[in-house]
Amino acid sequence: MSIDVEAVRSRLDIRRIVERHVKLKKVGSSLMGLCPFHDEKSPSFSVSESKQLFYCFGCGKGGDAITFVQEIEGLSFKEAIQKLAEDAGVEQESRPAMSARPRAARPSRLSAKDDPDTRAKAKALTRLVAEASRKECPVTLSYLASRGIPDATVRRFWRKRIVGTSQITEEFLWDIALEMRQGDEDEARKTLAWLKKRPCVFPYRNGDGIVTSAEFRRVGEGKGPKSIRVGKAERPWVLGDANASAVVVVEGVIDALSYQELHPERDAAIFAVPGATNCPLAWIESYRRVYLAFDNDPAGHAASLRLALGLHFGSEKASEMMARFITPPTWQQTLDEFRKEQPKALAKIAREGKVKRILPTLGDWNDDLRSKKGLA
Repeated sequence: MSIDVEAVRSRLDIRRIVERHVKLKKVGSSLMGLCPFHDEKSPSFSVSESKQLFYCFGCGKGGDAITFVQEIEGLSFKEAIQKLAEDAGVEQESRPAMSARPRAARPSRLSAKDDPDTRAKAKALTRLVAEASRKECPVTLSYLASRGIPDATVRRFWRKRIVGTSQITEEFLWDIALEMRQGDEDEARKTLAWLKKRPCVFPYRNGDGIVTSAEFRRVGEGKGPKSIRVGKAERPWVLGDANASAVVVVEGVIDALSYQELHPERDAAIFAVPGATNCPLAWIESYRRVYLAFDNDPAGHAASLRLALGLHFGSEKASEMMARFITPPTWQQTLDEFRKEQPKALAKIAREGKVKRILPTLGDWNDDLRSKKGLA
């Protein structure tokens, strides 16, 4: 299927789209409001209805309605076009099957059919991420730097895939906690307590930009789990173009951020899957090349074996697919540990392709698995 981009553009009303996120006020020939992309007290965000463009005099962001949706909801150009085409009533046109890469069905928006708990959490998480994306979060930036993530990488994905809540007022967090727990004050107090201690947030969005799940991570020492996930992820946490022909599947967002600069296929999508052992095959079976980059431990091996067997026996495209397992060479070593200790070695493994082919020759791979010597 293809979409006539110009047909979509011709039907868009930038004021209507922007006002879903920003309160606008008429000032002369323009509309002004507080910029949703940076923290400010005086409006510097301008919308021109005649030109169908927006521009922020504070941070310099600007563009048309498509660009705005990309930035505010963390979508690729294709995803933004698909979302806006539906809103504008522009139908997708059929094209020859030879040119179309199979892809998983696009998730639908939340509706009355979803259970109240799902809707409440998604609404609260989307509000929280939108508010957090307006502000800097030094605590989160410092934490990611301590994990060895380059500042340029963090800035590249800030607001789209990463936000921080340390600058959000406790009153707003309480409101979010109440909404998330559907008015149950006792449960909301518990939620508020861990929200305040876990300001580093990684949102998982569905195909319509709604945050259906999020991982909240603690940045220092403390009691309780380091990270807490809320909601159910309809899609993986994605870096790069989800419509690429190759995908790298890792166990967590830190692995995704650290590994995305090392992989030789720079146009590959990188999926961080919450609970890698539960990665749905539908998320990855449409890709021609699949790389499984998990830790060299029992859990990592179990996840790789399950996915490899599932792709091999459960996918109609198995004969056309290449799946490989990239792993640290030392038993019980995590990908993050290997990256910190030997970043050049991991980069070399990725660059030279020293990985085992899983499909269709599962036998040799399974022998290596039993030897516990690693597969790189």
